[in-house]
Amino acid sequence: MAASKVLISLPPGLCREADEFAHQHGMTRSELMRRALKQYLALEHRLELRAELKRGYIEMAQLNQSLAEAALPLDEEALDLYEQSLRSVNRND
Repeated sequence: MAASKVLISLPPGLCREADEFAHQHGMTRSELMRRALKQYLALEHRLELRAELKRGYIEMAQLNQSLAEAALPLDEEALDLYEQSLRSVNRND
């Protein structure tokens, strides 16, 4: 696929710094801009994914909390029955 040409405006200082960096690292200004844009987009995608995961973990934590609260009375009842059975076994000894 043929490359697209893009015209961008940069402040003089940033353009000069980019040119110096590209020259020091043996690349063209275009190659520097391609690499920088790829890295920026990759970073943004990672940040978006991290935000989605965080929302999912929070949602799952809330669901787990609700389930635990709903089951607590049953757990307490089961514990009471178990303790009663232990007391009756001890009385029969």
